[in-house]
Amino acid sequence: MKNWMFIFADIGGLVVSLFVMKSFFIMFGEKRFDSKWLNFLADFLFIGISTILNVFKFNQIVFAVLFYLVLLAYTFIYVIKPFRRFYSSLVCYILFIVGEMLMGLLISAISKMTVEEIIQNIVYYSLNSIATKLILYAIIKPISSYVVCKSNSIPKLAMVAFIFLPVTTVSILYFLSVYVYKNNSSNVQIICFILSLLLIISNMVVFFILDYVSKQKDKEKYIETKTKQLEYERQYYSDLYEKQTVSDKVTHDLKNKFFAINSLLKDNPARAEEEMAEILATFEEVSLLKITGNSGIDALLNHKFTIAKANNIKTKVLCCIGSIQNIDIVDLCVIIGNLLDNSIEACLKVDEVEKRFISVNLKQELQFLKITIANSYTKENNVGKTSKKDTLHHGFGKDNVKEIVDKYNGYYTVTEEENQYVVIVGVEDKNN
Repeated sequence: MKNWMFIFADIGGLVVSLFVMKSFFIMFGEKRFDSKWLNFLADFLFIGISTILNVFKFNQIVFAVLFYLVLLAYTFIYVIKPFRRFYSSLVCYILFIVGEMLMGLLISAISKMTVEEIIQNIVYYSLNSIATKLILYAIIKPISSYVVCKSNSIPKLAMVAFIFLPVTTVSILYFLSVYVYKNNSSNVQIICFILSLLLIISNMVVFFILDYVSKQKDKEKYIETKTKQLEYERQYYSDLYEKQTVSDKVTHDLKNKFFAINSLLKDNPARAEEEMAEILATFEEVSLLKITGNSGIDALLNHKFTIAKANNIKTKVLCCIGSIQNIDIVDLCVIIGNLLDNSIEACLKVDEVEKRFISVNLKQELQFLKITIANSYTKENNVGKTSKKDTLHHGFGKDNVKEIVDKYNGYYTVTEEENQYVVIVGVEDKNN
């Protein structure tokens, strides 16, 4: 059976391995459980079973197979498709093995020691078991943050820690290993082991804090996004309700107005004509174009077209879609709303009013709902100028759209010509 210090080194390596695995597997699927206790239980079982395998390791091949099966079992706390589960767990396992092999070869080359001597030196053993995982975590965590969040949510200054800490830790552990190798005193070995353990724990604490900060920033972005979505939803349905209220009021008064106009036709035809024009203008103002058949999206399009019309922007819409099955209407409104906001802003920067236009095309192509929005555009007037916080098709609006597009396995393309800007967005609607 292993010495207790080596067992603690194995446990430390497994704890850091959990950090690596959590950052790695989240790139392939979402967590299955929201409960912290269930996740803690899965972590505890992984460390417990793996430690037992390490302590009673009789055959290297059997140990390798059993450890992979334990790692594969751990992936079931994530919702991952079977094939992706197999190859992601295999890649993660290979990363662990190759990382330890490379670290072992590096230590052997620098220290001029054999593998057997390295394995018997507690600090070298800790260096190979724990520092390897720390370096893997330093590499995988930023990649995971970018893949999962579509933007690096780790503060840039904090990113230095992911490089500086593991390198510093490896260097200190190496010099401690050299000292222990030259001094065979058991007391020195214990002291160096404790110092190494404290150093590694401090690394994990720092990484935990950085991970916590990263998650908090993601939550803030999520809340900001949802707030924006709710604001869009409130705007659309408030506008729809307002138009409906005005329409009901006009309809209610229409009968009385027609009686009055009927009388005016004989006595004052000019005044009757004015009243008729006023009624027609009111109907035009409150009438909603039936574009998609969905009241929320139609209210949004009508609202944006009203703004465009007020700014002398010509609008054209073409819609050829059936029922929308698996796409959240609010998500669609956020996509269309953000893109139209940017289009209106770009049109306002076109000096020649008669050239201002916005064209909207909604259609279904196979399982995708395709949204194409084109608008007039003057490049020189849009460089470095914006009336909003972000620049044209960049910043919060673009991030919001891309986040929703990614949610539906869609695509986002931009074509910029001399006088026209075209954005094409496709979102997957699986039932279509």
